[in-house]
Amino acid sequence: MTCLAVPTTSFFTRSAGPPPELACWRRVELAVALTMAVPLGQMRAATRSPVDAAYARQIAMYIGHAVLGLGFSAIGRLCGRDHKTVAYACRMVEQRRDDPAVDCMLNLLTDFCREMAESWA
Repeated sequence: MTCLAVPTTSFFTRSAGPPPELACWRRVELAVALTMAVPLGQMRAATRSPVDAAYARQIAMYIGHAVLGLGFSAIGRLCGRDHKTVAYACRMVEQRRDDPAVDCMLNLLTDFCREMAESWA
């Protein structure tokens, strides 16, 4: 199963390990944290974070949705946020794509994360 595939598990076929999207999500978080020069712990914090950490988390949510194909609820579960927060984050990142520098950075990050996820196939 790839990171981009939707897992099809039933009551009888559950595996003991973590869901495959968790591993991809963790790598997306790490890629965004490194790119944005934000401590991973700040991105994952359950409380309000500094603006740069919140923006990095929004970018990770956007990539999780746009690249990994995860739904808002799934991303919310992975990062401890409500699905409405994830939808808001994706809208905010999309609106910032009008800035050429932001758009270039997002293109590079999404390409990298897409290749990383596909290499897991």
